[in-house]
Amino acid sequence: MKKALVIEDDEAIRANIVELLSEEGFTALGAENGKRGLELARSDRPELVICDIRMPELDGFGVLTELRSDPDTRTMPFIFLSAAADRADVRRGMNLGADDYVTKPFTRAELLDAVRSRLERQEVLATSSRSGGGPPSGARPTVKGAGPDSIVVTDVAMLALYDEAARAAIANISILLLGETGVGKEVLAHSIHQVSPRS
Repeated sequence: MKKALVIEDDEAIRANIVELLSEEGFTALGAENGKRGLELARSDRPELVICDIRMPELDGFGVLTELRSDPDTRTMPFIFLSAAADRADVRRGMNLGADDYVTKPFTRAELLDAVRSRLERQEVLATSSRSGGGPPSGARPTVKGAGPDSIVVTDVAMLALYDEAARAAIANISILLLGETGVGKEVLAHSIHQVSPRS
């Protein structure tokens, strides 16, 4: 059974998300602030973290920074909850390594879609890693994009680039790609378009 951690200082919202995830078959844990959430993330090792941005003691950015700096929690899928996901928050969260944003108020379907998407991607990465056929230096082959134009990424630097592009794609922001002729700007732009909710 998958374990999910909900870090949210609003008791009603936290209880609703925990209940929703429990109904979907998750073992759902709740934390009332960032400090407690960080403790649970480190001790219980959930497969997914859903975290509010604005909280007392330690905000969501602080939680994410701590998780991404720890080798044991670095790859833990992380979804931000935000009442107002403005461009500055989205940009800051992506730079810190957030995987997705869900803006409050959200529907049941929106939250579950984000959760399933993150967990499916994590499972693909874990399967590739276990297969033993991957490239050296910890790179994990994975398919980026969707449909017949999907590409397989194996290089560590390219995987990081496509992960960053995927985080940018979910945000309602303009994206400018710069690079010399022939480096693959059009391929990357097409991939961003494919995974964007605005595609």
